Amino acid sequence: MHIYIGSVFGVAFSTLAGLTISYFTSNNSYVGYFSLAIFLVTPLTLITSTLGNVYFKEFVLSERISPRVFYSALIIPSAIFIFFIFGSQFLIGRFYGKEFMPVANYLRIIGFGAILHGLGDF
Repeated sequence: MHIYIGSVFGVAFSTLAGLTISYFTSNNSYVGYFSLAIFLVTPLTLITSTLGNVYFKEFVLSERISPRVFYSALIIPSAIFIFFIFGSQFLIGRFYGKEFMPVANYLRIIGFGAILHGLGDF
């Protein structure tokens, strides 16, 4: 039961971020920028989380996590993050237009946090 309560709090606090941005800023367009950045960096979290789920049975039986699996969980999202750093302005300009260029800056910051979050789920 405690796991479910923790999941509910996790979802509630992740939703709370958009509300607090709206409350503390004068322009609600920042909520849209933040939400788009969160949407775009979600794969960084999901990749490591998926690796953890795939190797869960192996992790239970082993004394430590295989370095190969750990490095894969670290290198794959980091490579995507590097792509975000260098290609985010081009992709956002191409798909969303110049009005959404502030999202590129948010991607860099939130992307780093998403990698750390994914490693926490790993």
